[in-house]
Amino acid sequence: MQKHILVLLSLFFTTVSWAQLKTDSIPPAKTKTKKTTANKEELERKDQFLMDLNYETFIFTDDPDGVDFRWYNRGFNAQAMYDYHVVKNRFTIGIGVGFSTQNYYGNGYLKKVKNEEDGEFYTEWTAREDMYKTNKLSVNHLEIPLELRYRSNIRPSGYQWKLTVGVKYGYMINIHDKLVDNDGNKYKTYNFSDVSDYRYGFLVRAGYGKVNLTAFYSMQPFIKDGKGSQMNQLSIGIGVTPF
Repeated sequence: MQKHILVLLSLFFTTVSWAQLKTDSIPPAKTKTKKTTANKEELERKDQFLMDLNYETFIFTDDPDGVDFRWYNRGFNAQAMYDYHVVKNRFTIGIGVGFSTQNYYGNGYLKKVKNEEDGEFYTEWTAREDMYKTNKLSVNHLEIPLELRYRSNIRPSGYQWKLTVGVKYGYMINIHDKLVDNDGNKYKTYNFSDVSDYRYGFLVRAGYGKVNLTAFYSMQPFIKDGKGSQMNQLSIGIGVTPF
């Protein structure tokens, strides 16, 4: 009886040992993990909101007689962008919507002038003869920017060098001039039918981290072709990208 028990125990331990050895020899099963590239890209999207403070001026074909603009012509631009990665993390395409305003100060204003040769009316920059405290022209646009963006490797400081080139289309939603005379009386004019309803042009932005320099040049003349003074808008400024 004892012999039978010993034989059974020997067979049991031999079977267990063989099974354990076979189990240990089987390589562990590989588990498939899904790469969360979408989440990674979402975290790496940058410069989704931009704000610029600009110096505003015009590039004239022929400078208007006696009209001077002030050095403090100023403007503001804000853009909300979607940043789409195209080549790893260096190049992205940004598209979005924006709002811009331009304020031109000086001694001139847009005036309807009759051409004696053809009898047609044109809009020209004309110097004011009366005295005033404030004289400015304000223009507002809704815009659609499209940008190609480059970012360098992240520096030890945690920031990157950035370069952006692109185009921007804008639709004018408001234009008016404002005159404040020496007595404090305010006058506004809203009828400027010869001013272009839209503009389009090239933009460039270069900077480091959250600060950058910006420039925009409108290819569309400010006054409709053949309707007056030929000039194009130019904006140069400094911007920040809080996120």
